[in-house]
Amino acid sequence: MDANSVLFYAIALFVAIGLLALLFGERQHGPVADQVVALNPTGFSATTDADYGGTITLQSMPGGTVLLRRTALWLAEGETTYVNVQLVDGQLCITEKRGVVVSQPGGIEPRDYAAVISIVPQGARVRVRFESDITRRWCSFTFTHQDGASRTVPLRL
Repeated sequence: MDANSVLFYAIALFVAIGLLALLFGERQHGPVADQVVALNPTGFSATTDADYGGTITLQSMPGGTVLLRRTALWLAEGETTYVNVQLVDGQLCITEKRGVVVSQPGGIEPRDYAAVISIVPQGARVRVRFESDITRRWCSFTFTHQDGASRTVPLRL
């Protein structure tokens, strides 16, 4: 086959279109599970270091739920926070967001927060991505939701 023939260029074009279809084609995803949960303060944080970014802990609880614990989050008095949790194809994305101000701001103190997540199936191994819209810190890790499992990961910039 001659490199200057029309047939050569027609075949090359057909192969290129096929490769683009494979690369950019629509992929099948499993069902999406969403949950929005308020982070409830559990007390003042044990750390007072302003540069400390805190940690994220996921812990399997009896009954099939997962306890999310967030340490050292600096919010003004009266500010609230929540997490948007999304589970798609074994990827658990948790995004921390600032809520409404429920009273006049006072002093800023580092506090620990907790929430209960109920959309992770028992026995599932998930890739977790945590992002904070408040502090711009994040972490990424894997977690297997089984009895007694717990994983603590530091947040980073």
